[in-house]
Amino acid sequence: MKRITKVIIAVLFIILTLATAISVVLCYKTQSIKKDNMEIYLDKQKKEFIDKSGAKLPSVELDGKTYVPLEAAADLANFEVKWDKNQQAIMLADKSSYKYRNEAIKGKISVRHFNRDAAVKMLQHFKEAYPNIEVILNYPRDEIYENKTESLITSGENAPDVIAVESLFAKRFIEMPGAFLDIGDIAKAYRGNMIPYTVQIGTDQNGVLRALSDTAAPGAIAFKKGVAKKYLGTDDHEKVKVMFSTPENMLKTARLLKEKSGGNVSLFAGFEDLLRMYIFGRSQAWVVNNRLTIDKVMLEYIDVAKTFRDNKYESGIDQWSSEWSAAIADDEKIFALICPTWGIPWILGSNDKKAEEGGRWGLVNPTFPFFWGGTWYGIYSKSPNKDAAWEFVKFFTAHKDMMKAWANENQELPNNLGVISQGSPNVNKIVSTNVFEFFEPLVKDIKGDTITRYDEAIYKEFVEAMKLYLDGSIKSKEDMVGVFKNNVKLKLKDIEVQ
Repeated sequence: MKRITKVIIAVLFIILTLATAISVVLCYKTQSIKKDNMEIYLDKQKKEFIDKSGAKLPSVELDGKTYVPLEAAADLANFEVKWDKNQQAIMLADKSSYKYRNEAIKGKISVRHFNRDAAVKMLQHFKEAYPNIEVILNYPRDEIYENKTESLITSGENAPDVIAVESLFAKRFIEMPGAFLDIGDIAKAYRGNMIPYTVQIGTDQNGVLRALSDTAAPGAIAFKKGVAKKYLGTDDHEKVKVMFSTPENMLKTARLLKEKSGGNVSLFAGFEDLLRMYIFGRSQAWVVNNRLTIDKVMLEYIDVAKTFRDNKYESGIDQWSSEWSAAIADDEKIFALICPTWGIPWILGSNDKKAEEGGRWGLVNPTFPFFWGGTWYGIYSKSPNKDAAWEFVKFFTAHKDMMKAWANENQELPNNLGVISQGSPNVNKIVSTNVFEFFEPLVKDIKGDTITRYDEAIYKEFVEAMKLYLDGSIKSKEDMVGVFKNNVKLKLKDIEVQ
């Protein structure tokens, strides 16, 4: 959706505050009408007002007010200037916004989404591009989203045309008979430009593509630069990257950090930071040939997690707790945490109020390439509005301009290799990194073929068993594995557990 700003000529100077932080420093000794020595800064970089021929443009002072050339100032802020005859006003439109519009396709669809705020914004974008497709939003109120969605699909009564599913339970619906339409043929022209793991997850066990994702959520390790420099002797990204490059190096770093900080700083907040990476180090899925399978990497993880807890290399803090938030904001307390793309604004930025100032956080490659989160969109297999539903899914998962605009607006990584290769428009202030450039070489190594429809339930049981083992309620690794297996057997009746 284009951002449109009405500009009143009498206050043209306000243009400098729109959309992007542009600061103006007046450097002069005497007032004059024409000012050639005005300094303009965009994101701390010195800029100039120039016309279409490349000539430098001056500002003008009149009656004690400073006026700047509107079109040149707008261009710096990535806006274009237009005249609206009906409103008799100058309009500014964001250049980064998409300009697609299709009035030919008509119809009516219902879209079910677990995130109402995201869905409302999507509908606003879609309405501008497809003004003749009416969209009815269906979102959860007091029900469990997954269970209610499954009930709607099973009954067929009031089943939505488009269904959004989150990464943890995406496979539950992708593998569900009769749930999602086979979109292999209609998506064939687009899937090659998508991040491989997102296509793997959207594909069922028979190789049929049934859902597409609009964004990707690859993960990294975010680290506190101040802690790195103070206790580990460097905050250089390449050197810190080596510290997390292998499980052995990570353990060595944790040991050194504890020694140098006198035990005041832990490597991680809790065991789940390690777990979310190790999960993607597996070569086998949790369920193979309908049988629970514990990959050797997970058995290694149990030992590593126990070593971390016993030696206080992690702080024993649960994710999403108030203590976890406080540890992120603290100048020390913890050194690092795992951070997906969306976590930069929503984990680092939301919990550490100083993060936006820059210079506090850095990003390095994870020990095992992983992702955390994401949304997939499927079309109900019996939808009477399949064509219009496909236009909705295609618009958000394959339309490059829309994906770029959505990613910029929501600080996400678009699921489009072509868009990612162009780099993000700005360096992210929180981590002082061009996020697209950082994650581009990492996304192709993430495994999506080890994800099954049972993963949400199995992950929960594994976490609960690990908590009991790490706090001493379960005394041995063997007993922990036994408790885990028994709980999976009780919860998932349709798989074999030995």
